[in-house]
This record gives sequence, structure tokens and C-alpha cells, in this order.
Amino acid sequence: MAHRTALALDRRSAIRCLSFGSAALAAASASGCGEALPGTIDLGDSDLGSDAGFGLDVALDGGSGLDASVTDLGAGPDAGWDAGPASCEPTASDVTGPFFRPGAPSRASLVGAEEPGDRLEITGVVLDPDCQTPLDGAVIDVWQADAEGRYDTTSADYRLRALLMSDADGRFAFTSVRPGNYPDAGGMRPAHVHFTFSRPGYTPLTTQLYFEGDPFLAPNDSCGVCNSDEESLIIALTPEGRDGVTWWKGHFRVVLRS
Repeated sequence: MAHRTALALDRRSAIRCLSFGSAALAAASASGCGEALPGTIDLGDSDLGSDAGFGLDVALDGGSGLDASVTDLGAGPDAGWDAGPASCEPTASDVTGPFFRPGAPSRASLVGAEEPGDRLEITGVVLDPDCQTPLDGAVIDVWQADAEGRYDTTSADYRLRALLMSDADGRFAFTSVRPGNYPDAGGMRPAHVHFTFSRPGYTPLTTQLYFEGDPFLAPNDSCGVCNSDEESLIIALTPEGRDGVTWWKGHFRVVLRS
């Protein structure tokens, strides 16, 4: 991975400050971050500050359906959920981007059966800052471009968008298609999936997930303030054949800040 210079670290610190919400304003101010951007996610009696651009009211309906992704994909204790680096560091934040859309439905798949593109399965786990304790009940908003690099920002189907919740073991999972690269700011963006993670007692996180081997990862990323050279945000994808179709599987280990 590319070596992170002091300039890159300063840039990431600025991005991290942007991701702090009102619930963490005091801590953010103490760490040198300025006033947090507004926005909340309403989870019953909990009021979480949100990332830039993340303003969303969610009715959880007792949790039914939001954690269906883990069950539906048949994940179990031997599915490699806790795979990840040995070091214990909070997952890096990244910019929200212009395509976030509130109100995504709760579901285990971001696409229908007819969606073109290589099939993708992402499993993940949400952890406490100790990197050991799983966090249940984390609300996870996911959105991405399609195989051609286009975002759906208007349809009633909320194509390529979903709302998930981590289960009792901190796990989440969803299926989709591999997002495509797309031109931006005179260059190209690496393929990526957007996430927000929110849970009472923890700093909300907005970030992007990237894939090893993408030729447009930093320093070739056209987004000058994105974190596509951050190791915690880059995962390997492994091919797996299912009924004559190749699926690409990856695991995203997320560590929140308290």
C-alpha cells in the first residue's frame, strides 16, 4: 500500500472531523475538530449525530427484517467474520459524496436478479474500539454505483441502496454487483461502496470500501480528498462459483470510535 505522508494524514484528520456528529461534538472539539455538521438519525429514544449529508429517520420495527441479511446468506461462526488485521485501530472515515439518498429500504440485497454485472457478496462485522467486542444493533446504510459506474438517485426502487442492522454478533451481510469505475474531476474513481454506521454510544462513521488491485486507487484516484490509499478501507475479493455464476466475496471489518 502507498506510504502515507504527513500531508495525507492531515487530510484524513480533516475528513475524520467532518464525520463527527453532534453526539460526539465535545470529543471532536477536544481533539481539534471544529463545529460538527448537523443531522441526526432517530432510533426511538436515541439521538445520534450524523455525518455530513446524513439526515435520516429510521423506524426499526423491533429490528425485524433489518438483520435478515446475515440469516438469509447462511453465515455462521465458521464464515470468517472476524478475519482482519491484527492491529487495533478505528476504521478510517471517508467523504460522503454527492449521491447519498435517505430512506433506503431494509433488505439483504441491493439489486434485483436482472441487474447486470458481476455478483458481489460482502460480509462484515462491527466492533468496539477494543477490536474484540461485537456491536449489535448498528444501523448501516449502504449505497453504490452500478456496474457502469452510475448511481440511481431518483427511482422508487432505491436500486443499489439498502439499510441493514448488525446482529447479536456484530455481523452484517448483503449481496449486490461489483460497482464500476466512473470519471470524476478529470480522472477516474476506483470502484467503491459507501457506508454509514450509527449506534448509540459510538461516533457515527461515514466511509467508503475499496477493492485490492483497482488501478485507480490513490495516487490515481481523481478524488483528491478521498481515502482510497487507506489500508483499513481496501479489501480483497475472492471468486467463488455458484451454479455456473462467479460471485466475488469480501469481508469488511469495521471498528467504531466510542
